[in-house]
Amino acid sequence: MGLVSGLVTLPLVPLHGLVWLARHIQDQIGAEGDPAVEIRRRLAQTDLALASGLITEQECAEAQDLLLARLLAGDTAPTAAEATPLTSDAGPGASR
Repeated sequence: MGLVSGLVTLPLVPLHGLVWLARHIQDQIGAEGDPAVEIRRRLAQTDLALASGLITEQECAEAQDLLLARLLAGDTAPTAAEATPLTSDAGPGASR
């Protein structure tokens, strides 16, 4: 790239950054909106909750069975039990 073409395209640099940012945000929204990604994230949360002692092995197995059934069936609607976070980051007074 020559000096002249670099100077001519310099005003477009913020536009290129804005386009990159828009694509990055769109990719993030697409990944978060994918039900399979969300179910896999919840499976990982159950493993972490079990490892940290927040839930028992039986509770972990039940949650994983439910999540795996949803993943295999292609069901995207969370159940009432899944609406409750498994980790302690829910705030004070949160129940399991």
